Amino acid sequence: MNNTKLLVAGIATALSLGYGASALAIPAPGTANATSNLLITNFKISGGDDETGGGYQLTTEITDLSGASTGVTTSRLTGFADQSNSFSETVSASPATYSVTSSRGVVGNGARGESTTSGNAFDFVGTGDTVTVKASAELNQSATAGSTGTQGLASISFLVTEDFRAQIAFDAELIMLAALGAPENGFAKSIVNWSMTLTDNTDDSFLTWAPASGTTGLSGEGDLFDSALNYGDAKSLNRTLQTTTGSYDKSFSLLDGYFEIEADLIAGRTYSLALDQRNEVDIGQVVPEPTTLALLGLGMLGMGAARRRKA
Repeated sequence: MNNTKLLVAGIATALSLGYGASALAIPAPGTANATSNLLITNFKISGGDDETGGGYQLTTEITDLSGASTGVTTSRLTGFADQSNSFSETVSASPATYSVTSSRGVVGNGARGESTTSGNAFDFVGTGDTVTVKASAELNQSATAGSTGTQGLASISFLVTEDFRAQIAFDAELIMLAALGAPENGFAKSIVNWSMTLTDNTDDSFLTWAPASGTTGLSGEGDLFDSALNYGDAKSLNRTLQTTTGSYDKSFSLLDGYFEIEADLIAGRTYSLALDQRNEVDIGQVVPEPTTLALLGLGMLGMGAARRRKA
């Protein structure tokens, strides 16, 4: 009963993320599939208020915003040519444009890998933007397949014109699946990693934020790190799911929440902000277990003996 509820919840969440419910179907014998889908929405910097939520819209506190948004997606099928796409776009103080890049690979034995990156995470004058990174792979015969999606935002810099308490926040939804069809052998793995680094270019003080269950997920050094506090959900956006070889495993990780940190920024200093979001799935070696092969062999011997008796 619990598994049924979990599957229904997983399908509902997948649909809310725009991901097909078919990706959550119970695997047929001799198949494997893996999915990771991380949706980040409303990523923004605003003025903090030393508590969760709230804050105020920035007006003159940040100027000279510059940088670029980059993304790369790759689908790989071992033994076959990789397929990949990438994009790069300029970031400015106006709402960022929306971009999508995706790649997929398919071969005749049923292996499939697909990954997609979309969106631009930085929008300093609006309500934030959306970044979606997802990867999936399916396999129905002995082979390996996988796909990787990344959204990286580097060399984003801005000048602070007056001291203020900065609030960096976003909403996130995550769905992950790693599954094998019984009674096959092999593995299915789903990985999601998210991190953000804010650097004071004047004194190299930095703050790295990687939300993790049970911890603040904060690391760094200097004044920037010392002033930082985590006000968001104590949930992890850095997870790995993997099936156990030789078992009929289905693993779901579902979460949605609000994530926020605050830190003091100093007037006259330039800061850089880098966001890194990676999804990866991998599956392979879907072959019958030795026990299955033995039973199949015994069954064929039995059929042969029965035919001889009839003759």
